[in-house]
Amino acid sequence: MVHFLLLVGINAFDFLLLSGTASGIGAGTGVADWQQALIYNPAQTMPSERAGLSIVYACPYGVPGLNCVRVGAGFAINRINLNVGMQFLGIDGYGEYDLGVGLGLAITGEVITGFAVHGLLVRMPTAGWLFVPAFDGGISWSISKFRLGTAVQNFNRPRFDNGDEVQPRLRAGVAWEPVEPLLLAVDFGKQGESERLLAGIEIRIFPELKVRAGMETAPWCIRAGFGLKVKRFGVDYGYHYLSELGGTHIIGVNYTWN
Repeated sequence: MVHFLLLVGINAFDFLLLSGTASGIGAGTGVADWQQALIYNPAQTMPSERAGLSIVYACPYGVPGLNCVRVGAGFAINRINLNVGMQFLGIDGYGEYDLGVGLGLAITGEVITGFAVHGLLVRMPTAGWLFVPAFDGGISWSISKFRLGTAVQNFNRPRFDNGDEVQPRLRAGVAWEPVEPLLLAVDFGKQGESERLLAGIEIRIFPELKVRAGMETAPWCIRAGFGLKVKRFGVDYGYHYLSELGGTHIIGVNYTWN
């Protein structure tokens, strides 16, 4: 339980469970990946095909009885992109639920704006159920081989009935593809007095296989993983290591179609 309390203190309603590219490199504000759009930047809601479904599972840091599951779907119609998702983290009567809907609009071929609405739901053994709405906004801008992204999460400063407040989080990032098989990404995040820097790399070994690595600060975390895609079916694996908590294995599957 001590490990779980530390985990919640570090990551409450944050990216406990990442999927797609971000599960291996961490940085994702400027990376176009609909699987993690609602967590990093709601402007990144465009799936690689017209529509996609994904599910991700992890037992964070090997804490017995602690489970984390994320289910998401993305759709694209003309210039409008829609992403819906649900994430659950729970153990021994405590549970965090994040239900979200994100909408992206392509203003031009290079600029996409996005907005997301979340329902943050907490189940506590002593206080029962607590619920607040939360709002995110973001933008993505493509310039040649660069993609810039910025987002503000929880900008309405959600406050639960027991007085707990979820502070707004500012994210800014850039993704760069200097050559076609290589992706480099860097993010900066700030929440209250806490600041976080994330950096990662993805290399396409074969058309079907990509390998990933990354790191972040505050707290220090090392990431690695791979993505395998055969036709419309994809598998993503990520490993996260925090010195305070240990390692987490994350596995996700997705399916896209036109």
